Amino acid sequence: MSQSFKFLLNLIISISLILVNAPIVFAGEGYLDVTSRPEGVSIVIEGKVKGTTPTMVTLMPGSYEVTAKKENFTPETRRVTINDGEVKSLEFILQQGPAWEVEETIKENVVKGLGKLTVITDIRGATVEIDGNMVPKKTPFTLKNVQAGPHRITIYHNNRVVVDKTVNIQPNKTYTLKESLKRSSININTIPEGVGVSIMRAGKSNEMLSTEISPAEFVNLKPDKYSISIDSNIFQEVRFDVNLTNNFEKTIKLKEAASHRNERRKMIEQFQEVYNVYSEEYEKIAPQINMLQANLKPTVSSVPGKQFKSEESGDLPKYYQKECAPSGMMIYASCFVWPLLFIIPHYTGLPDKLTKDNVMNESKWIQQKADFHRKSFNTDIATYRLREDSGQIAANREYNRLLRAELNRLNRQIQEHNDNIESKITAIKSDLLPMENTMNALIRKISNNLSEIDKQVNVTWASNDYGAYLSAFKKIA
Repeated sequence: MSQSFKFLLNLIISISLILVNAPIVFAGEGYLDVTSRPEGVSIVIEGKVKGTTPTMVTLMPGSYEVTAKKENFTPETRRVTINDGEVKSLEFILQQGPAWEVEETIKENVVKGLGKLTVITDIRGATVEIDGNMVPKKTPFTLKNVQAGPHRITIYHNNRVVVDKTVNIQPNKTYTLKESLKRSSININTIPEGVGVSIMRAGKSNEMLSTEISPAEFVNLKPDKYSISIDSNIFQEVRFDVNLTNNFEKTIKLKEAASHRNERRKMIEQFQEVYNVYSEEYEKIAPQINMLQANLKPTVSSVPGKQFKSEESGDLPKYYQKECAPSGMMIYASCFVWPLLFIIPHYTGLPDKLTKDNVMNESKWIQQKADFHRKSFNTDIATYRLREDSGQIAANREYNRLLRAELNRLNRQIQEHNDNIESKITAIKSDLLPMENTMNALIRKISNNLSEIDKQVNVTWASNDYGAYLSAFKKIA
């Protein structure tokens, strides 16, 4: 190959290389002017820190992802396009957020001891607290750079706590918490009430959840299979399972346990044995007791042959009507007679002065005089009657006081008489008192035994009539 051909070939190759690399050598530049509120925010472009705000970054033309980050603030990411020779302005306004949302400004320098937490719920939009601090985001969400270690997670739905648990975050790992917010309740009613009801999670674990006294209400339960048990020494055991999907309610009529019924029967048999001995002994002394009881006297409410007198004062209007009314009527009548006696002489002797005004004036004057005399007369009679009534009232009160004292004396004598008889009856029955005490103790035990089954036992207890007790006990044995 000649020397001139080699020179020409090298020249062609050199020109080709220059033309291929020309865009890179002569490419232009753009500028990104970044500001923020607050200032001092780290600017990360495509994963590399380019400085803190305010800053001017030189970039080749193209599209870039720009992230602004600052401790205790929620990071913000935007995408911008840089053109040749263009200055692009970009402002970030960061919102203050909890500490666990802070990411490190330098990706390459990962801080040890931090992890991530993802919370997912089947119903979106639930409120979450971490260690008592409210998370500004609603479910589902992921929090970055959460301090490793245990954290208490509380999830609220419809203003009610549905999840309250502790999770353990591992360094440089993501903990995913998935929870169902659907909740239902189980209501168990029993007849009678006041019995313990237990609920446990059915299955391999048989986890005991709670025990309540009926009527029992178990709320905030997840859809699951639950086992309900009613276990008591008084009633027969009841157990059943519930596949809970919606609210569940059931009423159970309890049956008395055989052991409890047998215990009551034994007490009743013991009562009957004591009662039989008591009856035989009582028959021996019954005539004496009946004779003494026949001499018991009832208390009295009045003294024989005497009655209490009324202490109410006489009503003055009644006395007025009784004593004063006749005189008043006579005076009223005179009010109409006297004007006639005055009018007739004037009419016969002085016809020229007889006018209607004269007659009316004279009539009014006579009527006023009559009213004055009537009022004076009635007042005198009322005053007399009032003095007379006051004396009578005082006398009646004194009489009644003495009568009450006499009545109290008679009742004290009757009470002393009855106490004397009762003491004699007690002395006669002294040998029976231990048996009476035993029967009274058994009555209380049997009554308590019945009240455990039903608070409203339909049994009428007879006072000091042990035969009536025995009849009632046999009905409920």
